[in-house]
Amino acid sequence: MLIRLEDYKCVSWNTLYAGKHWTVRQEMANYAHQSVQVALLKLKKIPHFKKRVTITVTAYLKRPVDPDNVCSKLVIDGLKGKVIDDDTWKDVLSVTTKSIKSNKEFTEILIK
Repeated sequence: MLIRLEDYKCVSWNTLYAGKHWTVRQEMANYAHQSVQVALLKLKKIPHFKKRVTITVTAYLKRPVDPDNVCSKLVIDGLKGKVIDDDTWKDVLSVTTKSIKSNKEFTEILIK
């Protein structure tokens, strides 16, 4: 399953924790969760995975970050209770992050 977050620029871990107050981080998380929900509403059918999944989060950015600096946690949390039950080891086998240079900024979540 591929979910494309058209207007979501995936944040970096550096940005998320660069001296930001917890309320700012909470706003960033809420925006990520809302972006996932908007993308899911555009799908005809939203599958709910009952077996362990692998997740790949790809950030398409004008100025790519290091692949291990892509903060996938925020968008994966947006999947909980909708596409996956939770993000524990019982539900998610692995998470891979990618960073790709692109003129248009968006985020893709691939779930297998």
